[in-house]
Amino acid sequence: MALDRIVRNLIQSYALSVVAAEAVLVVGFFVGQALRAHVPVSTGAIVVFQLAGAGAFLGATLGTLNWREGSWTGETTAERVDRWLFRALQLGGTFLLVTATSWSRGALG
Repeated sequence: MALDRIVRNLIQSYALSVVAAEAVLVVGFFVGQALRAHVPVSTGAIVVFQLAGAGAFLGATLGTLNWREGSWTGETTAERVDRWLFRALQLGGTFLLVTATSWSRGALG
């Protein structure tokens, strides 16, 4: 049935999103820890990482309001690029914020 296919696709999409987010969180944490062990914590660098992460989130969130090119199938090149860009900016922003937090943990506060 069509509803079964929709539910299956929804579950797969959610699972993929959770796995990708968890992977970015883990990698960002370990990169931050590696930076903390080998690179002195610089307040300026932390602020740059935080602003870049917040900018990526803002660009992804607000950008989707204007990036939509609608079609009946939802599979045009513009729609695929839109989805890819949104995910890349969200995951990139998450990585930068987690890295900055992990790098500066206990050092700035």
